[in-house]
Amino acid sequence: MIDKGLGALVIVSHLGNLEVCRALASESQRLKLNILVHTKHAEKFNRLMNDIDDNNRLNLIQVTDFSPATAILLQDKLSQGEVIVIAGDRTPLHGGRQLEVDFFSGKAALPQGPYILAALLKCPTYLMFCTKEPHGYKIFFEHFAERIKLNRKNREADMQTYAQSFANRLEHYAKQYPFQWNNFFMFWKEPNNYEDTKS
Repeated sequence: MIDKGLGALVIVSHLGNLEVCRALASESQRLKLNILVHTKHAEKFNRLMNDIDDNNRLNLIQVTDFSPATAILLQDKLSQGEVIVIAGDRTPLHGGRQLEVDFFSGKAALPQGPYILAALLKCPTYLMFCTKEPHGYKIFFEHFAERIKLNRKNREADMQTYAQSFANRLEHYAKQYPFQWNNFFMFWKEPNNYEDTKS
């Protein structure tokens, strides 16, 4: 992909250590990562990183309010052969659009964002998981879809299929590395008390 100057969307999770993304970007002068975040501190972080390193290859993009301008910016990044990174296992703090999936014998809410974004950008989509090993890190990089297509008539069902596929892969790796999934909130929906735990 890098050799051909092609951009892509990479869906990551909070399994393992995402800091490896930064290490990858700093090691390769040809790889530029744009990480989508739900924090309003993205611009400050980017300024800090650029002050530290003139060749900073990591860029945070705040997407709390996704707009047409954001879509154009991301399309421009892809056309320059850059990579866009988005988490598939975190919903925004204010809730946002969610999909309910089967995950470890329970129901869990995952964001719709990665699949809507991939469909809008019409780019190849990959999954990446990174785990800590006794002597370093192991990176699992998987092809997810050449193009994510959301049919107008079956949009919700199509997104559901993609989200469930992601949940299946996350579950696969979480079973192998159960203490490396950084989950700090009520992830599973419990019929009796889920609403109470959100407040």
